Amino acid sequence: MMNSTFPVFIENDIYAISTGSFGTIISLRKEYAMKPFGIETFTTPVDDVEKMQYTILAALLERRLEFSHSRLYPALVELMDLKETLVQLSAEKNNISQAMPRQLKDVDWKSKKLVYENLSTNIPDIERMFELIYWALPFIDAVIEEGKILYDFVDENVTLEGVGIMPVYTNEGYFFVPEHRANILHILRYEMSLFTDEGHNYRAMRTNEIEQVKKMSITAVPEDVKLRLIKQHRELPNPATFVCETDLDFPYSETMLPVIKRKLMSHLIS
Repeated sequence: MMNSTFPVFIENDIYAISTGSFGTIISLRKEYAMKPFGIETFTTPVDDVEKMQYTILAALLERRLEFSHSRLYPALVELMDLKETLVQLSAEKNNISQAMPRQLKDVDWKSKKLVYENLSTNIPDIERMFELIYWALPFIDAVIEEGKILYDFVDENVTLEGVGIMPVYTNEGYFFVPEHRANILHILRYEMSLFTDEGHNYRAMRTNEIEQVKKMSITAVPEDVKLRLIKQHRELPNPATFVCETDLDFPYSETMLPVIKRKLMSHLIS
C-alpha cells in the first residue's frame, strides 16, 4: 500500500518525510543526479516500491535545485512532458486492463454475462505502476509550478524592441540577446515555418547563432549590427530585427534564450 503522506515539500530544497530516512534521499540524489526522468521510471517493474518513491523524490529534488539556480531547461520541459504522459496513461487504465489476454472462467447466469480472468502474470506490477503514478503526480505538479513561476518572472522582465523599419514579411529575420554575465550580445537568425501533424497545423521556429559581439563594443549597437547583417546576407535586404532588453542575469542557454525564443514566436504569431 502506497503511503500518501510519505513526503511533504518544505523550504530550502528539503523533503520532510514521515517514514524512512532523509539520508536515503540524499544518497539517491547523488546516484540519480539529473539522469533522465521519464516514463520508464514508472513502467519498470519494481519489488521495492518505497525505494522507487525515494528515487522519484531524488529526481524531483534535482530539478528543484535546477530552478533554484535559475536554470529552467531542460528540467521544466522534461517534467511537463512526463506529466502529460502519466495523465494520458492514467486515462487509458481501463483500456489497458481490457487489452490483457483473458480466458473464460465462468458464466454468471443471473446477469447473463460471461466472466473472464486475465492470463497476464503482471497484473500486480501494473497495479503498482498506477499507484505509483497517482502518488507521484501531486509532487510532479508542485515542482512544475515552481518552474512556471520562474518562467513567468523571466517573461515579465524581458521586452522585445524592433530595430529600424519593420518589414511586412517577418517570417525570417534576426534577434539579439544579451548575456550580461559574459558581457556578450548574441546575434541569432530565425525562420518561422508551418507544419502539419495529424491534421493540425503548427508553427515552428528554427534559430541559429551567427556570431557574438562584446556588448560594450561599438559593433554591438543594434542598428549597426542590422546594417552589417544586411551587407553580409543580401537575401534579406530589410530583415525583421528585434533586440531583447532585460536586466536579468540568468543562465543564457538554460533560461534566457528559451524564454526569449518563445516570447518572440508569440509576438510574431500575434
